[in-house]
Amino acid sequence: MTDVLSSCFAPFLVEMMSIKRNSGFSLAYMDAHIAEFDSFCRASFPDINQLDQELANAWIYATDSKSREQLRKRICTMRHLANHLVSQGIQAYLCPVRISLPKPKDPHVFTDEQLAEFFSICDSFEPVAFPAYRHIVLPVLFRTIYCCGLRNSEACNLRRDDVALSSGIMRIIGSKGHKDRVVYLHQDLQVLCRKYDSAMQELLPGREYFFPSQNSKHFINTSICRLFDQILAKTSFADRTSKKPTCHGFSYQNLN
Repeated sequence: MTDVLSSCFAPFLVEMMSIKRNSGFSLAYMDAHIAEFDSFCRASFPDINQLDQELANAWIYATDSKSREQLRKRICTMRHLANHLVSQGIQAYLCPVRISLPKPKDPHVFTDEQLAEFFSICDSFEPVAFPAYRHIVLPVLFRTIYCCGLRNSEACNLRRDDVALSSGIMRIIGSKGHKDRVVYLHQDLQVLCRKYDSAMQELLPGREYFFPSQNSKHFINTSICRLFDQILAKTSFADRTSKKPTCHGFSYQNLN
């Protein structure tokens, strides 16, 4: 990658990578980073010849990735470059190790009419061969996510033993931050869950998970998002909202 660099930092990038390779460093991610940084400098900061705070931060966060690990690697790349420049007697900004993630935007807030339409479509699924019990699971799954403010993963991993239908208490085990919590079911949802559980017991006696999937023990997060989008696409407000409705926003809405 170093033979195509052409920004004002190119000689220093090439020298830095050569020194680190000769020292035995494994820098697979930095090969891509320095090429991207070189191109970024030429396109967005063509007149800057110094690694200052504005340039370093602009490149670090010029990515669609929200992964802390990916941002950490980008910060490490800038810190390696800054240290190399300083070792050559050139002033450079050494960015802190701390990662600053932008505050997430508030999700789409459903109107009562939109919720009614979404659940009406959700209730209209016909029985199919595969997945055999989609028409039974989805109406209860999405109502539980919405009414109880569950994360997708929490609904996926919910075991039948964690739902006490007689008392209307749901235990969420190993949630975010490895914490457990208790959720109380609204009376209407409690009645719905009892009917659902009875129907599922006839189809899958002794099932382990409350919301089972036909091809695995339970649904996975991506499957729930895909099913949510399939239902959303059939609504009259699909592609007509300022923010795309998501299943995460679905659960978030009822907690605020």
